[in-house]
Amino acid sequence: MRLYNLSMSKLKETIQLRKVRQLDIEPTADSRPKYVYAASGLARIDDQLYIVADDELHLAIFEENSSIPGKWLRLASGSLPVDYDQRKKAKPDLESITYIEPYEYASNGALLVVPSMSRKTRINGMLLLLDENKRPTDQVLPIDFTAIRQTLTDLVEELNIEGVVVTAETVKLFHRGSKDKSKSAVIDTDAKQFLKDLHDTHAIRPDFIIDTTEYELGAIADVPLQFTDAVQLSDRRILFLATSENSTNAFDDGASFGSAVGILSRLGEVEKMERFVGQEKLEGVSVRSKGKELELLLVSDTDNQDQPANLFKAFISL
Repeated sequence: MRLYNLSMSKLKETIQLRKVRQLDIEPTADSRPKYVYAASGLARIDDQLYIVADDELHLAIFEENSSIPGKWLRLASGSLPVDYDQRKKAKPDLESITYIEPYEYASNGALLVVPSMSRKTRINGMLLLLDENKRPTDQVLPIDFTAIRQTLTDLVEELNIEGVVVTAETVKLFHRGSKDKSKSAVIDTDAKQFLKDLHDTHAIRPDFIIDTTEYELGAIADVPLQFTDAVQLSDRRILFLATSENSTNAFDDGASFGSAVGILSRLGEVEKMERFVGQEKLEGVSVRSKGKELELLLVSDTDNQDQPANLFKAFISL
């Protein structure tokens, strides 16, 4: 296991966030809010935004350049408690979503939704196959992460997967560390076997874990920055989000002291990090190249059912 230790406790706030919109949405029931508040992952395909919320059984879908409310797409059957505390205990904890380019088993590509695996009950993910227009079909395949979780909990303490990136060679799982008990980490698994498991058994095996790399990403106000999402760039480097949240474990929420963005080289080394202005807890990111800059779309998790999440835009230089 490798470890990268960065001394970035004095990371300056250099990136301005511009609010694009509030994540208003058609509610799933009369008793539910008319907005997303626990946005935890973001994928963008053309002009469609797909957002997972960690306490929902649905996927939120928005038009990128529209202010109209989004719509929910059901991912799993059943229902969750309306009471906030009970719902938190029962939630599926869907924390990350990524677009997979067309491959052997999915000629139009797919959307992969991955749970945190932070508890034995948080092991159900989904694979959404896309049609020729790159829109989700009615085929939502349930994916079981039980087996790989059993191995991952031996590799990292207080497992909490918050990001997933599918490359040509590996599927990278981004573990979010906690303040006192574990470091952030990237777990590499063999992409060919991972994709085969998605379609063959619908259960991810631990047999093809290649490597684990731990990261100490610095801190804000002495609270460590920890991974919250990641996405691959066109040059095969990885852009990641990290948030400083004052929580001592993988389950409880805490005050957010701010977020940062960084880039990992193809070898997994941190090439740069910059901090966003403010204290937003950013948990989802999508990237588009704009000349010598990267345009970022980001979603926030408010950890408060009375406070809507927002979609933000920001730019960083390459």
